[in-house]
Amino acid sequence: MIAARPRFRVPVGRAARAVMAACSLVLLASCGSLGGGGGSSTVSYDELKGSLGRAYDSLNQAIESGTFDRVPSLCAGLSAELDRAETAAKSWGILEREKMNLALATARHGLQDVSRTAPASGDPELLRDQLRPVGEAVRQALDLLDQAAAATKSPS
Repeated sequence: MIAARPRFRVPVGRAARAVMAACSLVLLASCGSLGGGGGSSTVSYDELKGSLGRAYDSLNQAIESGTFDRVPSLCAGLSAELDRAETAAKSWGILEREKMNLALATARHGLQDVSRTAPASGDPELLRDQLRPVGEAVRQALDLLDQAAAATKSPS
């Protein structure tokens, strides 16, 4: 006869699972505040916001003025600023970092469309339509940078 190991199972009902999930989310949210990811951040959020906003405004101005030959290089410049924002967000809490990553992915996807279409198209209306989601994503990233700047300035 083979000796069987006893298995001890704790019955966990749906309500208990829901409570455990809620507690996990609360702990996750409380541990991951905007400025409290890990280590001190040397990023100047105000400077990053300014450079990101200027890069987007330059791209928008090039489309509005019809200088489509400049659009691919301006897209590359805005993409570099998005990379800087992504680097700054690495020290944030998980929820804020994922919001930023989603906004940055949306902006990058739109930038690829604009960069591909601009030299061949010459249609400012099409480019404005393609740039619209990029602008919304950049505004969301700027809002998140505002929150991060406020979180680092206020004593907790």
